[in-house]
Amino acid sequence: MKHRLAIALGISAVASSAFAQPMSMPPCAGHPAVVRISKLSPTGTIAGLGKAVRDHQAWYAAHGQPNVKIVLAPMRGSSAGDGPTEFVTLTISDVVAPRPPSDDAYRAFVKEYDDNSTIEWTGLTCLTNDEAKAKAAMAGK
Repeated sequence: MKHRLAIALGISAVASSAFAQPMSMPPCAGHPAVVRISKLSPTGTIAGLGKAVRDHQAWYAAHGQPNVKIVLAPMRGSSAGDGPTEFVTLTISDVVAPRPPSDDAYRAFVKEYDDNSTIEWTGLTCLTNDEAKAKAAMAGK
């Protein structure tokens, strides 16, 4: 199901280990993106996950990469019908660039992610200009 959704979104991931670090991006003529599928933890909230995304994007901006956009999208509702429990997160860049060094702000947003979700799958993709523009618009630029 997860892979069908990814294909439906036009995402073709090139790596699939949730903990493969560091991952290297193959040549990309568009916009490199990290794709993550996450599940809310038992005590996690959508609001908490959203805050992690905002803090993550702010961290990139504060470290000289303001064009990195992070999009959070629900995948599906739970069987109990109480809202989405799985999410796709896209971290979209305009260039392949090394991640800035970890600092306290980095550790803080990673903790927010960890407190609210568990990564089930991670991969890399290269979005076309049109796909990247559409996803950045969803993130509110």
